[in-house]
Amino acid sequence: MDKFSVLISIYAKESPSYFMDSLNSVFNQTLIPNEVVIVEDGPLTNELDSVIDMFVSKYPNIMKVVKFPVNRGLGPALADGIKACSYDIIVRMDSDDICLPDRFEKLVGTFRNKDVSIVSSNVVEYDEKMEHALKCKVVPETDLEIKKFLKQRSPFNHMAVAFLKNDVLEVGNYENVPYFEDYHLWCKMMKTKKGYNIQDNLVNVRAGDEMFKRRGGLNYVRCIINFQRKIYKMGIISMAEFIVYTIGRIVVSIIPNSLRKIIYNVFLRVGVKNEENC
Repeated sequence: MDKFSVLISIYAKESPSYFMDSLNSVFNQTLIPNEVVIVEDGPLTNELDSVIDMFVSKYPNIMKVVKFPVNRGLGPALADGIKACSYDIIVRMDSDDICLPDRFEKLVGTFRNKDVSIVSSNVVEYDEKMEHALKCKVVPETDLEIKKFLKQRSPFNHMAVAFLKNDVLEVGNYENVPYFEDYHLWCKMMKTKKGYNIQDNLVNVRAGDEMFKRRGGLNYVRCIINFQRKIYKMGIISMAEFIVYTIGRIVVSIIPNSLRKIIYNVFLRVGVKNEENC
C-alpha cells in the first residue's frame, strides 16, 4: 500500500531549469518514490530531453518515460500517465514547482490512516524565480468542507495532490477539459469518494503574472462555459448556481490582468494569507 508513483506531464514550452529543480525536489524526500512517470506531451526541446536523460541515468529503476508524438493537451496526457503508473497511490506533480522534503511521507501516511481517495495540502505561492513568498493558499480540511466548497471553486491545490489510481479510473479518469482538467476530476470523484487536505504547506508554487494572464481572454471564457455545463449536467451545481458562477467567472476573465490578480488574491482564494502568517 505504501508504494507509490509520481506523475509529471511536460511539454516543449516548459523551462528546463525549473523542471530540473522540480525533479530534484522529488528525490530530495524523506520518502523516496518507487516510480516517477514522465509523460512527454509531444516532442520536447533538446534541453528538456537532457534533463530527463540525466535523471533516467541517475535513477534507472525509478524513472519511466512515456512519449507521445504530438501535443494533445494536459487532460489526455495525464489520463495516459495514470494508466502507465504501476502503483495505486499516485502523487501529482507540476514540472515547475518544488516539493517540501516531507511531502510524500505525509501524503502516503494520510492514505494509511484515513479512508480517502484524494489527499492534498496547503501551498505557498512564490514569484516565478522562487525568490519571494507571496501568499499561502489554504484549502478546506475535511471531506464535508471540501464537498461544500466544491461548487464554488476547486477544493484541492492540484499541484499538491495525490490520489488512488483505481478510484480515478473508476470515475472515468482525466478528460480533455482545458484549464479545468483537475477540477473536473475532483467533481467526478467527490460524488462518491472522500477527500482530505493536510493543513501544512507541502509545495512551493511558481505563481507570477503569467498565471493570471492564462485565466483571461475569449478562449478562457469558452473553457469556463464548457466546464460549468459539464458539472451542471453532473448535478454538482443547480441551474441558478450555473448562471451565477458562470457569469462571475466570465467577468473576472475579461477584466484587465492587473485587476484580475487583485480579485483572485483578495476575493477568490479561500484562506489566502501572508506567507509569514501561515
